[in-house]
Amino acid sequence: MRSTVALSPWNGWTPTLAEVKYQSSMHIYSLIVAFMGAALTSCVSYWKDTDVLNTDFKLANILLSGIETGYITAKVGDLGLVVPSGSLLNELPYAMHAPEVFLGHACAKPSQVWAVAAMLLCWINPGVLGVWDSPHPL
Repeated sequence: MRSTVALSPWNGWTPTLAEVKYQSSMHIYSLIVAFMGAALTSCVSYWKDTDVLNTDFKLANILLSGIETGYITAKVGDLGLVVPSGSLLNELPYAMHAPEVFLGHACAKPSQVWAVAAMLLCWINPGVLGVWDSPHPL
């Protein structure tokens, strides 16, 4: 399993996590490990020395390769909404909003970790957090 941040996304990376329907029969463990590794690296390790955060975590921004082989690589793409921490209120996709964002606080580093967990939950059980940003029709 390799996980990195994609600084030049979509260079032959297909599909995105939004295009892969959750199935217990697929290489699910490898896929979840790759996804979580890339997403958490992006929001915790990669930006640790800066005061910026990615406010656009969603399934369509998780790029995958090697999905047929079980040796899956995941990358976070579309870093267009990387902003200083605390500067934006409602930029995360609605279903990915952390509780503090719903209470009117600006997005901060913990908001990203919430968004990563919410993405995984929305992928495994579409619609559990509402129809917003559900990867598949409900």
